[in-house]
Amino acid sequence: MRKTLLVIGALLIGFVGWTMAANRESGAYWRARMAIAWVRGEAPESVLRVTDTGGRLIARPAQDARTGVFIAYGQSNSANFGETGYVRRGAVYNFLDGVTYAYEDPALGADGFGGSVWGRVGDRLIDEGRYDAVVFATTGFSSKTIAQLSEGHLYEFFRRQYAGLAEAYGRVDGILFHQGEQNHHDRSDADYRADFERFLDRLEADGITAPLYLSLASYCGNSVDEALLAVQDQIIRGHGNVLRGPNTDLLTDDRFRRDRCHFSAEGLDAFADQWVDAIIEGRED
Repeated sequence: MRKTLLVIGALLIGFVGWTMAANRESGAYWRARMAIAWVRGEAPESVLRVTDTGGRLIARPAQDARTGVFIAYGQSNSANFGETGYVRRGAVYNFLDGVTYAYEDPALGADGFGGSVWGRVGDRLIDEGRYDAVVFATTGFSSKTIAQLSEGHLYEFFRRQYAGLAEAYGRVDGILFHQGEQNHHDRSDADYRADFERFLDRLEADGITAPLYLSLASYCGNSVDEALLAVQDQIIRGHGNVLRGPNTDLLTDDRFRRDRCHFSAEGLDAFADQWVDAIIEGRED
């Protein structure tokens, strides 16, 4: 009997391992990763983030005004849940825990194992002549409300990467924030403004002074939430240090979204164009 149980256990472990290796976006994969975190007594974020730097090229971009320095935060569309990865063309980099690497997808620091928008944004900013090099720290985590992003392990990881960027490069040019879909899903947009105000207070208390580019975002497999978009717009209009980011609720067509939520390759290109426009306008204001 004991031998039979051992065989069954080995088969189950093998099946879970095969599932995880075969499809990193499957529900089984994420449940297995969460189970590993639980067994280890770790926060899920510590297991699900992309932190394996093996084989990634360490880089040392110039620490001057011609190097753009940004940190991305929010939920899955700020992380690695796009349809395809991206191969950088220019001097685009990814910062994690005090070290800067040549950018490659999936971006270090965020969760998800697909593509991300940030390599595209970096190359386009360089093409536009705004920077010679661009560095991103990516700290987003999927399926989180604004309240969840304002506390605990999620916020602490963001705060630590921000502090590291500021120390390494002498400044942070912007917080690129994309979130709102989970608040729409949870139907909690009535509290969104109060929760976001608490988030801004937390940033101020922690000495995080870089301008925050706030996306207008609510759509993920459902309708556009006009009430939530209006609140996000009010936040932008009411705070001098909150700048206008992309409005991705304009990109709801199936050609832009691979699963009616996360971006296709065409959607990532359009999303990147929105980010570049927002950053250029923010610098010129």
